[in-house]
Amino acid sequence: MARVLVVDDDDVARQVFSAALHQEGHRVALASSGGDAIQHISTGALPDAMFLDLNLGDMTGYDVLRWMCVQHRMVATVVMTAFPVEFDPDEAIELGAIAYADHTLSIEELVAVANSISMSRAPHDDPQRLHVRVLVGDSLALEHLDAAFLRIIGALRRAFLAYRGTSLSTRRWTRA
Repeated sequence: MARVLVVDDDDVARQVFSAALHQEGHRVALASSGGDAIQHISTGALPDAMFLDLNLGDMTGYDVLRWMCVQHRMVATVVMTAFPVEFDPDEAIELGAIAYADHTLSIEELVAVANSISMSRAPHDDPQRLHVRVLVGDSLALEHLDAAFLRIIGALRRAFLAYRGTSLSTRRWTRA
C-alpha cells in the first residue's frame, strides 16, 4: 500500500498510529521531531502521505510545511493538534496541508484518512480532485491531470479544424 510518515513528538501516539497503519498494510516511517521529518523528506523517495503534529519539540508543523514548500518536496499532509486554541487551519491549508484534525484522531479516522489521501488516482478522476492533489505535490495526479488537459485540447483542436474547414456561407453568425 502507501508509504506513510507519522511525525509526532509523543512516543505513544507514534506507536499507536504506526501499529494501526501497519495493520492496514501501509509502510510506516516515524519521526519524533520536525528535524527528523525534514531529514526523512529530504532524502530518498517522498512518502505518499504524512500525518504531522503541529506541536513538535524543535519546531512547529507549520515550519515543516514551510520548508516543504520552499524545497518543492510536498507530501499529501494531514496536520494534527490536540490544542485547537493554538491552531490556524487556514495557515495549514495555505502551506499545503490537504486536511487537518483539531483533535486526537481515532484509529478509525486515522486509517480512513490514510487510505483516502494515499490512494492512486485513475485517469478518469474528477479534474478538481486531481488539481487539489497536484497542489500538494502528487506527481501521479499531475500526470493524470495533464492527460485530461491534453484530451480536452485535442477535442478543441479537432472542433476548430472542423469549423475552419466549413465555408463562410454555411457558418452561422450572430450579433451580440
